[in-house]
Amino acid sequence: MDSPFLRSCFAAAIILLSIVTQAVEAEEYIVVSDASLVKYQINGNVVSLRNLNEFHPNAMGCCYNYHIETTTLVGKNIWTAFLAAAAQGKQFIFGVPPGFVAGPVTQGGQW
Repeated sequence: MDSPFLRSCFAAAIILLSIVTQAVEAEEYIVVSDASLVKYQINGNVVSLRNLNEFHPNAMGCCYNYHIETTTLVGKNIWTAFLAAAAQGKQFIFGVPPGFVAGPVTQGGQW
């Protein structure tokens, strides 16, 4: 059955699946009103954020669930921006993996 209708339905299904997959994989955001309140531990090239659950009810608790990888350019930029916000007691937003599962911080800043 190689009909134009079936091909159109198949193409629409692929597009819909692509959109749903992108929405499911979106990052979660944890907004910290005062970055100086974030507790962290540095171990080699990794900075573990220890108390993000205090700023968002869905974030995982202590201790090594979310981390900044300072070996990457993105990680270095996030770490630097976070330190600047912490020094001033400013808001900072962390982007963490979908569903608040453990993993690297992939976005950070003030927006």
